[in-house]
Amino acid sequence: MVDRLVNVSRKSSVSDDRQTQRKNHLRKLWWVLTGTIFVFGLFVIDLDTWKWFVVTIFVYSIPLIFQFSRSTVMRVVGIWFGIFLILQTLCSPLVSGDYRHLRPKLNLLYDPGAASSEGINGVQSITTDDLGFRTTKNIEYEKENTYRVFAIGGSTTEQLKIDDHKIWTHLLQEKLRRTLNTEVDVINTGLSGLRASNHYATLTRIINFHPDLVIVYSSGLMIGIGMLSSISKQKRQ
Repeated sequence: MVDRLVNVSRKSSVSDDRQTQRKNHLRKLWWVLTGTIFVFGLFVIDLDTWKWFVVTIFVYSIPLIFQFSRSTVMRVVGIWFGIFLILQTLCSPLVSGDYRHLRPKLNLLYDPGAASSEGINGVQSITTDDLGFRTTKNIEYEKENTYRVFAIGGSTTEQLKIDDHKIWTHLLQEKLRRTLNTEVDVINTGLSGLRASNHYATLTRIINFHPDLVIVYSSGLMIGIGMLSSISKQKRQ
């Protein structure tokens, strides 16, 4: 009888140990998941405005914060909330937003002044074409006579206070022209404060203008979309 009780006690102890190990493994998995969700939030963070920066950091830290709770329910809720955040972020480009752009035929001269702390020197010329895009060439959008690149993004693409010939899209245009030895148009559609849904709306609009490559520069991430096999071709007739 005593031996049976001892065996039952041992089995019960082993079972408890296994359950404890499972719980510990599960908790570690939850920490890894919520940590990954937080890192994902850092990659998609909106750098255009400091308010959205703070909001994004706070929202994506919620699943991680919930893991400090003693309640299993709260920890699970935190994980499901994090999964919802990721799905919402990934699916938001599929929901069409407002198509927004700079004012067409914009022609501004910006003088930051000698005492400027912005790192900009001299008078800057900022212009847009008939579609509200920043370009340094007269683009014939209906024709397919050049290698055409569109840049989509927020303030880091718009670069509103910087001269037309100093923004990164123009520098890229000149670099590609010299490298490929052919005519290249790089068209800047950037506008400060845009979200993923706005970028998608811009993409659906410019797709009619025969892009060979589309660069989406948003939240510090740069993504190229296009038929790269044609990048080495000479000017099309």
